[in-house]
Amino acid sequence: MNKPVKESIMYRLVKRAGFELPPEYARINLIQVIVFFLKDWKNNFFSQLAKRSILFGNTLSLHWIRQFYHRLRGVRIGRNTRIAEECMLGFSHPEMITLEDDVAISAKCMLLEHKRDLSLYRHGDSIMQCNYVTDSITLRKGCFLGIGSIVMPGVEVGEGAIVGAGSVVHESVGAYQVVQGNPAKVIFEFPKKRTDEKTIDESE
Repeated sequence: MNKPVKESIMYRLVKRAGFELPPEYARINLIQVIVFFLKDWKNNFFSQLAKRSILFGNTLSLHWIRQFYHRLRGVRIGRNTRIAEECMLGFSHPEMITLEDDVAISAKCMLLEHKRDLSLYRHGDSIMQCNYVTDSITLRKGCFLGIGSIVMPGVEVGEGAIVGAGSVVHESVGAYQVVQGNPAKVIFEFPKKRTDEKTIDESE
């Protein structure tokens, strides 16, 4: 059995003040607390600005402003990407989120780069005492997230793939697949172009 980690005075003070810090921060000191909260403030400030940023309704939705704010947070964003209103791209580690070119994200989507580690969770335990695990999320070129979709840590959505509205994606999605549901399952895969179709496209 592992010996319990001795909690620092700062950890106990921060917890008593009502802030949620998992046991992995048990030895946090004053300097780390200041750095932590400054980073958290910056992340949340620009995240809230990015959630809306619309002008005269959705017709003139200012995608470039949302991209600007999310880039300031650390999200890596390619060209011609569209991010609708009320989206959350990463919570505490936005730098783990990558959006390639031509990605389209509908309103109220969530890309969660962290979750509770339940590997040692047992009867009688408190969920609040579980540490977090983090992992990257990558949305490949030209993929699309339907409204209200949730993408979990460690997921890669392949090139040209489509995630149906309201889906929760726990596993990576292949290129040009369509997934739907909670948990999201593959319901369709777009066929590759035939040689004669390429010839027609190129001649037009």
